[in-house]
Amino acid sequence: MAFVEDRQLLELSNSPKKALFPVLNRAEAMSPWIVLLALIPPLYVMVNRTLTPLDALWGLKAVAMASSDSPSVWLDPASSSDGEKDLPLKWQPPLSSWLVAGVMRQTATYRPLALVLVSLFATSGLIVCVFGLADRLRGPEYAWWTVCLLALHGPVLQGAQTPAPVSLALTFAVAACWGFVAHSQDAKRLFSVQLGWGGVALGLCFLAGGPITFVVVAILLLYLLALSREAKLPKKTTGKVRRAWKGKAALQSLALMLGIGILIGGWWTIWMFYRHGQAFLSGWFVGPSYLPAGSGRVLERLLSDVSQLGGALIGLIGLGGWVGVKLLRQPSVESKRPGLALILSWMGCAGLVWVCLRLSPHHSNAFSVVWRGFCLIPAILLAALAIEQIDLRRIGYFGVLFGLCLTIGFLFFWPVQIGFGLVPNSELLWQSARSVVQGFSIPNTPWVLLLLWRVVFLLTLGSVISWLMWRVLKNNDNRQRVFLGIALGVFFVLHGLLNLWGVRQTTLNDQALSKLLEEMVAKDDVTRWTIVTPNRSPLMLRFVLTSLWPHAESMEINSWYDSQLTDEISRDESSEGDHIVFDWNDRDLRTPILRVTDPEDRPHIVEFPSVGSPQILWNHRLRIYRLFDRPLPEHRTR
Repeated sequence: MAFVEDRQLLELSNSPKKALFPVLNRAEAMSPWIVLLALIPPLYVMVNRTLTPLDALWGLKAVAMASSDSPSVWLDPASSSDGEKDLPLKWQPPLSSWLVAGVMRQTATYRPLALVLVSLFATSGLIVCVFGLADRLRGPEYAWWTVCLLALHGPVLQGAQTPAPVSLALTFAVAACWGFVAHSQDAKRLFSVQLGWGGVALGLCFLAGGPITFVVVAILLLYLLALSREAKLPKKTTGKVRRAWKGKAALQSLALMLGIGILIGGWWTIWMFYRHGQAFLSGWFVGPSYLPAGSGRVLERLLSDVSQLGGALIGLIGLGGWVGVKLLRQPSVESKRPGLALILSWMGCAGLVWVCLRLSPHHSNAFSVVWRGFCLIPAILLAALAIEQIDLRRIGYFGVLFGLCLTIGFLFFWPVQIGFGLVPNSELLWQSARSVVQGFSIPNTPWVLLLLWRVVFLLTLGSVISWLMWRVLKNNDNRQRVFLGIALGVFFVLHGLLNLWGVRQTTLNDQALSKLLEEMVAKDDVTRWTIVTPNRSPLMLRFVLTSLWPHAESMEINSWYDSQLTDEISRDESSEGDHIVFDWNDRDLRTPILRVTDPEDRPHIVEFPSVGSPQILWNHRLRIYRLFDRPLPEHRTR
């Protein structure tokens, strides 16, 4: 005899509320929009991009590979130059540099598009792969909400603006999870086509994302635990499928997938560790020490990271985490609990690794952008979960109001900067939104009192709004539907405006570098170039010059009378090609003229005719000269 609990009778007696957007019941018919969302936003952010020091480092590594015919430069950048020069980012995963270098060899090293073309396609592929994974986890409606959030999220789209392997690593990580989840849902044997391409994606994740591959495997292990627990529950499935995904069989499938991944991409990591040992491992995990990730208080940095990464979705992410834990504990939704377990496990593992890296004093910015992106994917999945539950009317208006107040309050204290904190606001063509928010501050007020004033103000405002909402929306389904629709609209408007505004990173220096590139691209006979500056030159300038003349010799000196320059001129009687000198200085504005002596003791005057027009780069004047040396007349040599 079957017994029915009172809770189940109450659920049956209450008629379900209508969804806010019934059209999404046919989300599968809206697949063409997924293609547009995967193409148009990445194209937009690629056009409105800037060149950061990290981009320049990855670009220098790709140019060195593209201009070299030696296989050692491609396979082992750490020992490829025989001590002549040290390639940047030599310990980092190589797949992104291989692909960018391949594009540069087919086009030209100085083409701006060649630097980010791989990232553009990888970002589009990431959006498609996340849609496939979300569809497997909770269905097409949930996948549609996920893609709408992902395609407009600035920190995700920034992957299309940089040659760093952010989008590439995330694409293969998501594809590996997608393949394994599809295998666990469809396959009845240890191996399937889905598991095969999941293993290939895991191997490419080794080559593109490096250590994040281990976190992917840990997430899939936790997913297996949830899947094994569900297999023990009585449900309407065949015993054959349940047995295939209990205990040993499930672990064997994951081990087989990991073996394929190691065979495809793990060989490079093993080989580099065999050749370089501990030095490789430390650089592979945390990146080079010359690119520190930032300074300041740890808590302040973490809260700033949350603001930059979450943006207008902070409230929805919090709601999604709360709803996910709540649904995971309900036995009535056991068919989707493994998917929830994967999302929450991903968020927990990625967040834990990110906090540990932030606490590490050796944390480098070279690879931190990949770890930050790895935290973004589960955060977007949680935000989409909250929107799905709001659409299905399973989150009340008080929960939505709480999420909205949480978002506005968090951004009130830690506003999102233009460029998401990657570009200094002083270099941008417009002011940051932070100055607008800080306009609410009271001048000459201690920060503790200012913080207390903001907290009291937000709590009072939230209490008044909550009371008004309760009076207006109580027992009125139509008004509740209108309020929930408006609240979701506010979330999406804030999300779109903040992110589309934030990815437009056009800077004053980018305009000067573009003009410099246009003027110098016609000079293809340059064999040497020199930067004269009392300070260290910007990485972006060095990348532009190296991409223009990848085979030319280069050096950087402190002054015009440096012995490296004068000795080289004295030794070189008949040089082939031009020697271009870039003077990046704001002190001496005189045109230099040097007097040197050749090996036969004949005096020479070295003149530097101006080439191109002066530029202003990072508050310094950049002047360009061509080295021209001529012997003195005979009567002047006496």
